[in-house]
Amino acid sequence: MQITHSNAGTQFILFVVFITLYRAMMLYLVNPDMYLDEAYYWIWSQNLDWGYYSKPPMVAWFIAIATSLFGDSSLVIKSISLAVYPLTATMIYLSAKELFDEKIALYSGMLFFSLPAVSLSSMIISTDVVLLLFWSLTFFYFIRALNTNKMQYWILAGIFGGLGLLSKYNMILFVVSAFVYLIYSPTHRKMLTNKSFYLSLIIAAFVFLPNLIWNYNNEFISFVHLKEISQIEQKLFHFDKMFEFLGAQFGVFGPVSFGLLLYLFATSYSHRKDEKFVLLFLFTIVFLGVITL
Repeated sequence: MQITHSNAGTQFILFVVFITLYRAMMLYLVNPDMYLDEAYYWIWSQNLDWGYYSKPPMVAWFIAIATSLFGDSSLVIKSISLAVYPLTATMIYLSAKELFDEKIALYSGMLFFSLPAVSLSSMIISTDVVLLLFWSLTFFYFIRALNTNKMQYWILAGIFGGLGLLSKYNMILFVVSAFVYLIYSPTHRKMLTNKSFYLSLIIAAFVFLPNLIWNYNNEFISFVHLKEISQIEQKLFHFDKMFEFLGAQFGVFGPVSFGLLLYLFATSYSHRKDEKFVLLFLFTIVFLGVITL
């Protein structure tokens, strides 16, 4: 079927529905036990709070909502990812449509949804599952806000950014990436003096504030844990961590998608004046840069 503006959305929906039903059937047939981390998060969901030793609270909230609605079982807990990933893929589709066109949006959404890592983690609840949802939501409304400068999009970007921080502390890299892009971008650099942009940051901080208060009342235990696992008091650069991460991405993306990703990096200099490409590139390279520190 030829991809047109009128049927790209339909093809995407059909693809996501078909794959989700297949994954749901496999999960039901296999019905695996919970992994250690999943059991850990389930215990959190029985004792809801604004934070926990190693993670912020969002994954526990998702589990608490799901089990209160559909029953307290391993199948219900694992099914959360089955419900979340289609939403994440949809936001990736919409972001690509906002930046490019429906054809690229279709390929982007389908590519993400068929990644080996997504297929595997569709049967596992983790902090990354909920982080990706709120990251993709924040990214979409950030793009909308840049393109229109409408207040409602800045507000939504702030809300979802704050929820992302309540999902996993890595969400702070979104803020860093946004600043790096705005500093670099000739077109959008003016947003650095835009009050709406800073209002968005304030909203995100306000949404995240309860976790900061919880950490304050618990001797910043989450941040102490992050400090311990990040090895920030050792040597400045950890290129081994970066190469370890890049190696892991081969399993995440699969050989074809990973090869395409390497090709895009290799040709990135030729796209340096394409702000859409630069936006995507900088949001990637900032993450890799932080890993090396």
